[in-house]
Amino acid sequence: MRTASIYVLLIGVCLSELYSMIIPLKLKFEQFWVTWQKCPVPPSVLQIYFNRIVISTADNTTRLSTWLCVLFALVRVTVFQKMSDNRFQMISAPGFGWILCFMSFVGSFVISLSFYFKDQIEEVGLWTPQPGCESLSTSEIYQYKLVPSDLYTFGNGIFAFLFFLSNGFFSHLLPCILYPLLIAFLLKEIRKPKRIQSGSTINPHQKRNQKTTILVTVVSVFEFLIQMGFSTIFVLELVLGRDTLDSLKFAKIGMRWVFAFNSSIRCFLCVAFSCRYRNTIRRMFGFRDRTPLTGSHKTNSARPSPSLQRSASSILPPCSPKAESSL
Repeated sequence: MRTASIYVLLIGVCLSELYSMIIPLKLKFEQFWVTWQKCPVPPSVLQIYFNRIVISTADNTTRLSTWLCVLFALVRVTVFQKMSDNRFQMISAPGFGWILCFMSFVGSFVISLSFYFKDQIEEVGLWTPQPGCESLSTSEIYQYKLVPSDLYTFGNGIFAFLFFLSNGFFSHLLPCILYPLLIAFLLKEIRKPKRIQSGSTINPHQKRNQKTTILVTVVSVFEFLIQMGFSTIFVLELVLGRDTLDSLKFAKIGMRWVFAFNSSIRCFLCVAFSCRYRNTIRRMFGFRDRTPLTGSHKTNSARPSPSLQRSASSILPPCSPKAESSL
């Protein structure tokens, strides 16, 4: 069974969204660890740099999952359009899926660089212990904080506005423009009548392709609804101003919960809906594919090779006319 590129893209989506959902848990755990300690020590410069890299990577993977979902549907549509063209056969190859994942990661990484450089570290001074923690040595413990960088404060925040505009357009608005076109084509393919002759059996390959198309359509519809919510918030922030209404803040929190729920459901949906996706996961971790058998014993229905037929015909004697008429 061949691993199609759309399943590679779908695995990239699941891995990206898994990382994006782990980061809030990491931040909450750090807050709990600080409150649990009796005498918490301020983070060092190395810890602040590490947290900035981790959060910037989460911004990258969130955008990356959106782009991969769009490419997931786009590849399926392209396969339908160019099915008979041999020049586009490489689109279904797994290597093409990894190339798309890498190129999407690089493009999203460039935008996330602006997110990383929005802050800079500033030294506050020597750390002052809390009451009851005076025994700690503070001669070498300095306290640092994050402040807006010079790049983002230059020109009355023009670079901050450009990042906000580009991030909103490429992460939310552009997918909302492409999704309706892709979903309309996929629904058209699903509703096509099946031209099956009377008495003939349904091709299992066609059934698998039909289920794959339904899976791509369902994933695209849910992703389109989520991006519509984020796009609405982005447009309201662009018109009314950022962080001006508390309702927009609560809307962001609600959409993040919806994003987490959709990401969790999508993995179970793909595992339950597609055997090819399950086989792709097994191949990634070195397990064998599970091919369903129609009976208790697997029969070999493959035809013998022409060379074997010729060798058998040379050994067997020719059939007599009487025996031939009896056949």
